[in-house]
This record gives sequence, C-alpha cells and structure tokens, in this order.
Amino acid sequence: MTQEKIDHTTCLPEEKITKVFSYLDEKSQSSLALTNRMFGHSVFQQDRIKTKLLQYMVAGRLELLVAIRPYLRIDIQPLVQQALFKLAGFAEQDKMKSILERYPELFYTYARLKDISNVYPMINKEGYKGITVFQHAVWAGDVRYMCNMMLDCLPKNKDSEKIRIELLRQYKELMEHGVVYEVKGKRHVEKQFSLQSLLDGLSQYVTSCKSWTQEER
Repeated sequence: MTQEKIDHTTCLPEEKITKVFSYLDEKSQSSLALTNRMFGHSVFQQDRIKTKLLQYMVAGRLELLVAIRPYLRIDIQPLVQQALFKLAGFAEQDKMKSILERYPELFYTYARLKDISNVYPMINKEGYKGITVFQHAVWAGDVRYMCNMMLDCLPKNKDSEKIRIELLRQYKELMEHGVVYEVKGKRHVEKQFSLQSLLDGLSQYVTSCKSWTQEER
C-alpha cells in the first residue's frame, strides 16, 4: 500500500510561521527553511534572503546579489542598483557584467555614483541628481573595455535596440551638458574626466616642496 504524500505548504498561516521562526536561533532557522517547504516561500524567509543580500554588500561580494530567486527580483532591485553603481565607481567591470546581463533595465537608471577619484559626478542638467553607468564610463574615458562590455550585455531580444538607442541618447546628453562635480568646494564642469588638476598639483609640489615645511608638504 502506497502512502499519499501530504503537501504541508499551506498547513500554517503566515503569522504562525513567523512566530515559529522567532523562537529559533539563526542556524536552526536556516535549516528549517531549507528542509521544510512550508517555510521556504514565506514572507519571513524572503526577509531573511534580503538580509543575506545586505550582508553580501557589506562583505563586498556584490556580484552575488544577482544569484536570487526569481520571485524576489523586483523586491531586491534597489539593492542590485546600489551594488551596480558602487561597482561602477571602482570600475569592477566583470562584476558589473554579471548584473547588467540580468538587469538590463538598469541601463536607464540615473543615480548617485562615487567615483574612484572620490568625487560624485552628475549630469550638468537642471533637476538631475546623478549619472548613468554608461555616461560615467564615457566620462571616465573607459570606452575601450567598459563601454564594449556594456554593449555585450544588451539582451538578445526586442529590447536590445531600445537600449542601444537610449545609450546613444545618453551619449549625446553627456556631450551637450557635460558632468559637474565638486573638489574642495570648487565646481568643475567637463565632458570627460581630466587629469589636469592632478598634474598641476604635482607640478606645484615638485617646484615648491624644498621650500615647504613638513606640514605644507
């Protein structure tokens, strides 16, 4: 005689599942969520997954944000966006690729981005509070590798041409308005990142360091 398998997925209401979890330590929570389908799709488990993703961010394992359950995609998109723009600031091309391939809609996003030079560039246009990752790559002069990587990430479907047209629009916008950022209270506007201020500072140091005090140096 064969025994009928019982589906336990709806045996307990959501609030009861959450209460059960609240009495367990973290290790027990993880074990129970993994071994019992009744808990695996609960709101509480979703919150645990989001917490884990935050831990990945803190640990610098940002590329792991994309390895998620499909039903959480929309919920964690703000975290993925935050990770993408952080990676862009450090030119982490390979890790960015893993995100853009799965979230091509982020090509349209303007957000605050801290560049490796410790500035926050944004499009010099009224009402704009940020920059796209594509515009940042063009401004930073990372065209040969970073921009080509982004083009390789375009989806192989009808959205590909839409994104390509959008990137062309972003390029024209950058060339027309440029990027604005501040360094020590001084406002800079440019269409491509310039090393001139660093070169000027180095030249001044070489010329004057012998006459400067240790503190001035």
